Amino acid sequence: MGSPIKRHLSREKTFWAHLAAGASRDAKGVPVCRVVISDITGRKLAEKSLAENQIKLTEANQMLQLVIDTIPDRIFWKDLNLTYPGCGVQQSF
Repeated sequence: MGSPIKRHLSREKTFWAHLAAGASRDAKGVPVCRVVISDITGRKLAEKSLAENQIKLTEANQMLQLVIDTIPDRIFWKDLNLTYPGCGVQQSF
């Protein structure tokens, strides 16, 4: 098991690493410590971008729902199975 480590290389650049360590014995039975450091910067940047995009998508969905619920016209929509999964507030009764 390990844990992520964040290091700032400069004001603009951050390095993320995953550090895993363990103790074992070599072929002669001498205790050794093994450490594996993996660069996970790309994964962390992707996770951050995904989180930001999820927030933007939620905000866009909320705005669309507000428009659908506010305009006086009748609004219906179909899904790929040709069923009506929703409609505007005016038609929901």
